Amino acid sequence: MKSSIYIEKIEYYIESWNNKEFEPLSSNKIPYYNKLNLFWRLRHRVNKFFKNLSSQPKVNLKDLSEDHHLMRLLDLWLGVNASEFSSSIQGSYVNSTEDFVNRVKSRWPDMTDENIFQALRNVWIMNLIQVIAETSVVLTDSMFAYSMLYPLTDNIMDSVAISKSEKQDFVERLEKRLKGESILPVLPEEIDIYSMIDLIEAQYDRHTHPKIYDSILEIHYAQSESLKQQYEPMEIGDLIHTTFRKGAASVIADGYLVMGDLNSKWLDFLCGYGIVLQLADDLQDMAEDEANHHKTLFSSTLDPETLSHDTQKLIQLSRQTLRFMPCKSSWLKSQIMSLINRSMQFLISDAIHNHRSKFPKPFYKEYDKFHPIGLKNHSKLKVLCGSLMENIKPKVTY
Repeated sequence: MKSSIYIEKIEYYIESWNNKEFEPLSSNKIPYYNKLNLFWRLRHRVNKFFKNLSSQPKVNLKDLSEDHHLMRLLDLWLGVNASEFSSSIQGSYVNSTEDFVNRVKSRWPDMTDENIFQALRNVWIMNLIQVIAETSVVLTDSMFAYSMLYPLTDNIMDSVAISKSEKQDFVERLEKRLKGESILPVLPEEIDIYSMIDLIEAQYDRHTHPKIYDSILEIHYAQSESLKQQYEPMEIGDLIHTTFRKGAASVIADGYLVMGDLNSKWLDFLCGYGIVLQLADDLQDMAEDEANHHKTLFSSTLDPETLSHDTQKLIQLSRQTLRFMPCKSSWLKSQIMSLINRSMQFLISDAIHNHRSKFPKPFYKEYDKFHPIGLKNHSKLKVLCGSLMENIKPKVTY
């Protein structure tokens, strides 16, 4: 999808990243007592919510959307009017999630929860695009198929039983199939992969929606290019270009599959949002990437000051991107911005706390000052939710 407008968007964000000046984290430091008070209230709400679930013989996803304990928890934690926001959405995140999990489990009963969640994250991004566009939040065949493509292809690329040459041959066959050629599967795993492409083609005709297939090919090319990060030394400029291209391509493909076509305003937003998500993932995974000799902007940064500076640039880039959101309703836009801001804060806070030994102490303390509950308490809540979730997992039904 090497259109001039697409390249122009990528270059805009690269230039913006390279030219970002350091800005103070926040002018509104939160008093310690306020942090502690919010933490106690959140912990109380979390315990109350899970206690309510534990008292039930079964927990159905659909019931959660009507759970007032959950709504009050979300109000407090995300800073949105959860009930009003939920009622303003056509369709349902919960139904979309349930439909997706059911389809996966019925077709691949042995698929791991990790792979299901990896694919589900992409479904939720596509659901978010539906909310911003004010269309129905539903799971379509193409959304299901595209979200499953990369867990399925990862099964081939990560397999120790498949040789490097076989993997290279598969990548070439996949490119041809994505271009619309009729390809016979060689590896058993390819049967499912090609059937996912069949599902997309059944919903979107290649002749009337060529940009959809261009965008899917672009993420394929971007991911192939990103493999160089694992095997070849890269200059910082090339690393930035590869990272931004991969991040933008993934979410732009989501947008095309949801909407069929995208105008310039949508491309502005989705390009930036994809880049921000990619950078946030790289920030979270920097220790693992470093251990695996996988170079990213964060894993290749040895200087703590550079790491803190790039993290601050990510925060600024995230805020900048949200201003491009093409949402017609100002109320809905403010609610979505609050949700995305808070979710991005969660991702970045996790990374800073988990990798705190890599950051300068002054940066960690400064970031902690404006965090709503503080980094340590944020980590405590995450651990609490994780352990309580494990306790009720056997009761969850779809």
